[in-house]
Amino acid sequence: MFLIFSIVFVILGLYLLITGLRGVITKKPFVFSAKSNFWLVALAFSPSIVQPLYSFWQLYSSSVEHAEDFEWSLALLLLFSLLIYPVILAFLWRQMRGYTVLGVTDDSFREALHAVLEDLRLPFEERLSKLRLTSLDADLEANVAGWMGVANLRIKQREHQETLERIANGLKHYFAASRVSINMVTCVYYIILGVLIMASAGIIVSLV
Repeated sequence: MFLIFSIVFVILGLYLLITGLRGVITKKPFVFSAKSNFWLVALAFSPSIVQPLYSFWQLYSSSVEHAEDFEWSLALLLLFSLLIYPVILAFLWRQMRGYTVLGVTDDSFREALHAVLEDLRLPFEERLSKLRLTSLDADLEANVAGWMGVANLRIKQREHQETLERIANGLKHYFAASRVSINMVTCVYYIILGVLIMASAGIIVSLV
């Protein structure tokens, strides 16, 4: 079990460290699929899923080896705890749609998004937390936490996912080719958290 925990910690730490360094080194905002964060959360949950399975197997093995009655109450408790995680992950899968942008400010994200929509010839009406793409009759949801340097972008109507991908690709090219104001707070947090998680993995390995 300690080995599983340490491997998960190393992978999580490396992912956070590399993601954070990408923004800090390039000094440019960047766009990636929000599903990347889902797999990160799923990986973080994995030891909590393995532990009940391991405990269930130990309970079963002990009852067989010592010819004891199987403790169904404890077994059911372990199985119910396992059912929690698929429900949580299913909820997160639905929530983590679209794209995440790191390193932006309120102004730089808004300017970039407007420029990309104009380049793609997608007329829009700006509303609170979303832009109405009038030619497609679709809602582009854009949420920005400028103080953290994070923005989230997704399209409400699933049939327009291809349009969302075009917009995301346009943002990637825009940020790569332009000088914009940046906020790397989240990237710095990613670096610090990644280092701490990898240090924790080293401590776990040393205790085995």
